[in-house]
Amino acid sequence: MSKNILILTPFHFPEKGGAESFVDCLEREASKWFNITVLTFKSFQGQGAAYDEYYYPKGSLKIHRMNWKFSHRSAWAGVSLRNFIVVVPKMLLSAYFLCSVKKYDVIHAQGLLAGFVSVILKR
Repeated sequence: MSKNILILTPFHFPEKGGAESFVDCLEREASKWFNITVLTFKSFQGQGAAYDEYYYPKGSLKIHRMNWKFSHRSAWAGVSLRNFIVVVPKMLLSAYFLCSVKKYDVIHAQGLLAGFVSVILKR
């Protein structure tokens, strides 16, 4: 039986950057052997489908993209109070819903705000 892994990240493709590239490679490779669910946000320009699903012989990849509450004109500029207010409540509620529907063996967080959400979920 394959493990279920939840990845929480505000950084995701189609945005460009080191964190986005890392998460993209991580989820694509891990999904070949495990069932991966990614909870992230749409790009700053609103690109990307709200939900994507891919299946592999031994695993799967499901990507849930949430809308930003406020519009961003530029790339992620680090942890700020505004980003905290936008990311944490929305990601926490969505992740809690995902965890109530399905049991995850591992919750992997990318970034400080996603890490904060994963600590709350663990408790």
